[in-house]
Amino acid sequence: MPPSQKSSSTHYDSRDNGRDYGDYGWMEWDSSEMQWYIEVSDGEWEPLPEEYDRARLWHVE
Repeated sequence: MPPSQKSSSTHYDSRDNGRDYGDYGWMEWDSSEMQWYIEVSDGEWEPLPEEYDRARLWHVE
C-alpha cells in the first residue's frame, strides 16, 4: 500500500535526499514497517534507497 494511504507523518528534505526527484521528493515514514518512503512521481512511492543518508531525517508520531 502506498505510504500516503497509511497513517504516518511526512517530512521533506530538499537539500539531500529529495533533490534527485525534481518536483517530487516528499518523504513519508511508515512506523509499522520502520521504513522511509519517497515519492518518485505523482502518487508513486518507493522505499528510500539505502545509499541515502537517514541520519538527519525525523518524523512526528
